[in-house]
Amino acid sequence: MKRKMLVTVLTVIVITAAPALSAHAEETETAETTEMTEAISEENTSFYAFETTQNGWQEVDGKKYWYENGVKQGTEGRGKEIYDPASDAWYWLDAVQDGAMAVSKDVYQESWAGEYGDTVGADGERYGKWVRYDENGHMVKGWQTTNAGTYYFDLTTGAMYKGKVIIDGVSCVFDDNTGIGVDCKWLEFDGVKYWYEGGRRQGLEGRGKEIFDPASNAWYWLDAIDGGKMAVNKDVYQESDGGKWVRYDANGHMVKGENCKDNAWYRFDEVTGAMVKGWYTTNDRNGKQIYYYYNENNGKMVKGEATIGGKACMFDVSTGVAYDCAWYTKNGGKYWYEKGVRQGTEGRGKEIFDSASNAWYWLDAVDAGKMAVNKDVYQESSGGKWVRYDANGRMVKGWNTKDGKRYYFDEVTGAMAKGIVRIDGTDYSFDEVTGVYKGVYDGGEISYSWMNTKETRYDTDGKYAGHTTYEYTDNGQLERERTYNKNRRILTEEKYAYDTSGNVVTHSYKDYTDNSKTYTETYSYSGNLPIQVRKTDKNGTVTEVRRNTYSGASITRTDVYNDRNVLQYYCTYVVDGKGNVTKETRYDKNNALIGYTTNSYYEYGGQSFLRKTLEYNSEDRIQSGASYVRSGYELKEKTIYTTNRVVTEHTKYVLKDFPEDESERTCQKESKTYDKNDSLIYTSTYDYERMEFLN
Repeated sequence: MKRKMLVTVLTVIVITAAPALSAHAEETETAETTEMTEAISEENTSFYAFETTQNGWQEVDGKKYWYENGVKQGTEGRGKEIYDPASDAWYWLDAVQDGAMAVSKDVYQESWAGEYGDTVGADGERYGKWVRYDENGHMVKGWQTTNAGTYYFDLTTGAMYKGKVIIDGVSCVFDDNTGIGVDCKWLEFDGVKYWYEGGRRQGLEGRGKEIFDPASNAWYWLDAIDGGKMAVNKDVYQESDGGKWVRYDANGHMVKGENCKDNAWYRFDEVTGAMVKGWYTTNDRNGKQIYYYYNENNGKMVKGEATIGGKACMFDVSTGVAYDCAWYTKNGGKYWYEKGVRQGTEGRGKEIFDSASNAWYWLDAVDAGKMAVNKDVYQESSGGKWVRYDANGRMVKGWNTKDGKRYYFDEVTGAMAKGIVRIDGTDYSFDEVTGVYKGVYDGGEISYSWMNTKETRYDTDGKYAGHTTYEYTDNGQLERERTYNKNRRILTEEKYAYDTSGNVVTHSYKDYTDNSKTYTETYSYSGNLPIQVRKTDKNGTVTEVRRNTYSGASITRTDVYNDRNVLQYYCTYVVDGKGNVTKETRYDKNNALIGYTTNSYYEYGGQSFLRKTLEYNSEDRIQSGASYVRSGYELKEKTIYTTNRVVTEHTKYVLKDFPEDESERTCQKESKTYDKNDSLIYTSTYDYERMEFLN
């Protein structure tokens, strides 16, 4: 359409529109720009009317149209493909929209389509293509992903790819009708399966790719060395999950759980598929824990005898289940295994209980853990004891005759009787060294006392929570104290050794949960006064030395040195007339006050018992403390304080009375310990044993 314009200028301006290129760069002639239509002259002013020819885009009612030489394009046939150099893009002029620019639309064109056209023309070129135009009307090229899926359009022609093609050297597959790339699906070519995502074959980079197929609910490996092929019957090392070996079966599925290959059994993690190596624990059908071992190098289940970590191990030859709390006979000797590992090979050996025979046995380290038979063995358990094992390897208890001589072994511990021992109300004499029975004891005076041998703790629900055992010397002095947790595993152990005067020579403490806390203290005396204590760690290295100074029999000062004999701090003492320390004051090496402790005492039966102790800092503030209430010799209440005497723990004891003809003392029967809110923490009960001492 022509538009007339009236211009009041003296000079004619010529407007030239840029040529519009048709599809495939067809040449166009330069349009004439203006044509003078009329000339009007009036007075001294000249008026000129020009007609302009339109080229390029014109927008009408929100739609864009393309003009060439003033003529709207794309109105005939199905439309027209044009190139706009201003935007360097191809467009489609839609005839169904009177030539309006097509936006967000797929269009089938019969124009040249490169190698992906539908038909071959007379010139041997291919024609016919589906082309996509985006929201700006631009022809789409390359990869594009929409809600429908992933597509690919030729970089030159814009033709939508369909079927199996190669893009940048990678095999790609698109739907033959829609052009949507095959996504998260297997395709099989020449009997080989490949996995496609977004039209592209996967697993071509690096070593390959692990994928999950929800259709089969299985994991697979795409092997890069085989062009992304599904791995079958293959072990693959993957760097995921910290690095793992994974097996894929004949169907390509990741193997999980037990698996047999080449007559060997393997195990793979139920979640990650990682090949198990080393020890593995699980439960059998009855809920019992069982143990396996898989070779650290190849993952094969170990069966029969094996050496693992330098230790002899045994596994069932059929199932591979480790021998656990069970005997194995070899070359006429019996060996005991726990969790697959032979026991009794370290130290002097090991004492074990076999519930199947209801008997105790000794595993002799000098015979590589072999069951001891017809042998006397010295054990450090129960305070140190000689124990006899019979021809069946069982611990002897009660009276026993060997080589014509009689012996007696404790009915509980199996300890060989030595010295004066009461059995069933009668005192017997046994050789102090050999344990040989000598006869009924009828000389000298025997004294006895009820001694606390065990404290058992229970939680607030009344369930067993642990216990502590106490062992004593022949003179009634504490020799060993052991603490156990609720699983009856030993936590701590304290030992005391005394000289003939009853003085502590060594005190050792072992923490089985934290070996760094283990130490030994060695005492040196002047008369009966301890003048020096050397503390060594678990390796025997001196960590601390304490040196005491006395005035008569009363201590006045303690100097504490480190392992290099450098003074660290010192303490001074105030002692009452009975030798009780009523105040201990601590100073650093520069004589600066660190803190102090005050003590008060309760007197009974000519003995002094601690009644209250308070710890103060250098500013005279109470840091902690404790108070004790007694009945006679025995403790009735104990209270623990923190800063400002706030109670943190309070224990009440129930006392037990013994018959007058047996003991004049009362002992704790039970105790209950409460927290600062007076809520029960735990309950303890106490066991006592009548111990005899020769005066």
